[in-house]
Amino acid sequence: MADERVAVTVWGERVSPLLDASRQALLLDLEQGRVVGRRQLSLPDGSGEAKLVTLRRHGVSTLLCGAASRELAARAAALGLELVPFLAGEVEVV
Repeated sequence: MADERVAVTVWGERVSPLLDASRQALLLDLEQGRVVGRRQLSLPDGSGEAKLVTLRRHGVSTLLCGAASRELAARAAALGLELVPFLAGEVEVV
């Protein structure tokens, strides 16, 4: 089992610019800082909270994204998700 599961919200090959509107995430399983597994996850339409709950249900502890609303960032913290916002560019580079 992986040490940590990280999610990156994606839009095509890039980091999704707004977490609130993201529809896809790339889940990365890490062991000792190295990626040992990856898969795509469809995020639910609708509320940002539903997206966060889905990510937590899939074992995500850290979420990398573009921007996030203040409300959604606060909810992520309340759910125990470490949020790393303000990222941009190609997913593989980030």
